[in-house]
Amino acid sequence: MRAISRLILVLAIGCAFGQCSTNQPYPEDWSPPVAVRGGECADISGEFSNACSSDNLYEDNCLNTGGLAGLLFAKYAGSFTSKLREVDRVVVYQPSSAQLLVEAWNGKELVRKEEIHVGAEECTEDGILVRSGGKGTQIEGGLGVGSSRAVLSKNEDGDLIARLKVSFTGV
Repeated sequence: MRAISRLILVLAIGCAFGQCSTNQPYPEDWSPPVAVRGGECADISGEFSNACSSDNLYEDNCLNTGGLAGLLFAKYAGSFTSKLREVDRVVVYQPSSAQLLVEAWNGKELVRKEEIHVGAEECTEDGILVRSGGKGTQIEGGLGVGSSRAVLSKNEDGDLIARLKVSFTGV
């Protein structure tokens, strides 16, 4: 019984201190983000590529999880399908600050269409917060629970900016 207690203690300490992170600063050669006025929600409407930034060293991993379409649809549990890997463009309509209509396209084929509700707490001064719920996952041989959050906004050129934070807790 003591061995099990020790194992649990070691695993708990490992989970508490076994974190890693990277921080990629906003590129200086990109146009500045559009400021969001207090009490309002950022306008993220437009047509965008589903590909990840070329500066992203993990572009293949990003597309394996659906790119921008996967990120937007992640708000709803069980939303990922392998067809999102085939999406080449994403169209976001924003009829009101509390509503996004998102279409994921592969050429002329509509792969998925979703209405996404944006709560007041998801309208931040940096953009629209989109969170995925915690779900079981496997990363680099580890098992645990992963979640993500992204703050979406546009820059002065009309490009969509996604500030991502991915969390993983496990063994």
